[in-house]
Amino acid sequence: PTITLRLRSAGPPSITAVVNAASMHPGISPGTVVAILGTRLGTPPVSAQYNSSGLYPTALGNTSVTFNGIPAPLLYVSPDRIDAVVPYGVAGQRTVEVAVSHGMQVSPAFPAPLLDTSPAIFTATGIGTGHMILNANSTPNSVDNPALRGTPIQIFATGSGAWNQGLQDGRVILSDILDLPTGLPAVVLRPVAPVSLTIGGQPAQILYAGPPPYEVSGKLQVNAVVPTGIGSGPQPVVL
Repeated sequence: PTITLRLRSAGPPSITAVVNAASMHPGISPGTVVAILGTRLGTPPVSAQYNSSGLYPTALGNTSVTFNGIPAPLLYVSPDRIDAVVPYGVAGQRTVEVAVSHGMQVSPAFPAPLLDTSPAIFTATGIGTGHMILNANSTPNSVDNPALRGTPIQIFATGSGAWNQGLQDGRVILSDILDLPTGLPAVVLRPVAPVSLTIGGQPAQILYAGPPPYEVSGKLQVNAVVPTGIGSGPQPVVL
């Protein structure tokens, strides 16, 4: 006998939120690592690798994302979440239209407000809770492994906005010192917007605020000294 199998499309991708991937809160800016949440966004979970040119792909698992029509580098794709980097080309705009293409179907455009900067510190859980700060010996800070006053810590964040040198979207930064074409001086890569930090309500001395090595250019590393005049126990950290 002949059997006819009829297949029905599950429908186009649908976006429910575009949030900062560090805080999982709304508010994004050029270069921010974002989490796009929704349904039918992509394949079973797959993480991207950068290529021999040091660039993350703009297509992964038969999925792509655009911000105001500009392809975005992709770090991770799954059916209900995509981690992507906001293209620097949207700078200066107040709203971006985000669209996900999966297979032959495209989601309705999702409007997201755009800020110049949207700093947020990455967390241990990946869902906006439990900070990920390293002590002076590069071990994770915790209640059982506290930082000492007057010692340096390392903080990893995203949402610092534009850099003082134009960068290709999705580029992996090997060093904060960029080699430019012959005849031009090297540039120390830093965010355009000023960076400040308080710990326990006290200003912290910043030793370094630039790209973490071997990470995509949308990420920021801040090395700072814990103020000596704060109390013991958990302290609020504001970047």
